[in-house]
Amino acid sequence: MFLMLHDAYGVQSDSKHTYDLAKDCMNFLGSRYGPSRPLLVDEYQNFTPTVLRELLHLQERCGFALLLAGNTHRLAGTRRDTHAVDHIESRIGMRFEIGQPTREDCVRIGAEHNVEGADAYEAIVMYGENTSLRALCHLLQNCAAGTSGFGSIRLPV
Repeated sequence: MFLMLHDAYGVQSDSKHTYDLAKDCMNFLGSRYGPSRPLLVDEYQNFTPTVLRELLHLQERCGFALLLAGNTHRLAGTRRDTHAVDHIESRIGMRFEIGQPTREDCVRIGAEHNVEGADAYEAIVMYGENTSLRALCHLLQNCAAGTSGFGSIRLPV
């Protein structure tokens, strides 16, 4: 995890020792070098309890904003990890679950991607309500790329 943070922030380090890497992370993530930048970690449910505990320790020590995104449950865990993960998650300040997109969500996202026509809106609403926000946005981004930035996204006549 410390090597990942070094790579993400472009910090060079010759050391491969966990202690040195952690100390480097505390230096560049802390306010020592100016205002702290927020850190977004996706797919955090795949972290082991030890890695997640170290990441939260860094956040508490350095005071940067930390946003953990992922599934609501661990995908690869053991029964032994359950209590450790529950304890760690109790330290997380706020928790938001984003459910399935609603009809209104799909319409707003469609408008932002220049969708045109009632039939096209109905198609993206049906798709969005049955998949996820990620899948809907991915579909619309691909459709927008197909228009080469000219015109709107619509169903063929």
